[in-house]
Amino acid sequence: MAGLAKEICQRLAHCTNEADTKYYAIDHAFRAWGWDGPGQVRTEVPFKLHGRAPSPTKCDYVFI
Repeated sequence: MAGLAKEICQRLAHCTNEADTKYYAIDHAFRAWGWDGPGQVRTEVPFKLHGRAPSPTKCDYVFI
């Protein structure tokens, strides 16, 4: 875990927006923890919250 944390901290220097952060840090951590199969993680999954605007909200990650 300490090695992964150090590696992610180094990657954060390249994160200038949400997409970069997801690619370089978050996705990398999930893969290191074994969450990398198409049947395990889905991204940008739409869902609707009661009482919100008509357009669906997107959940960044769903773990299956």
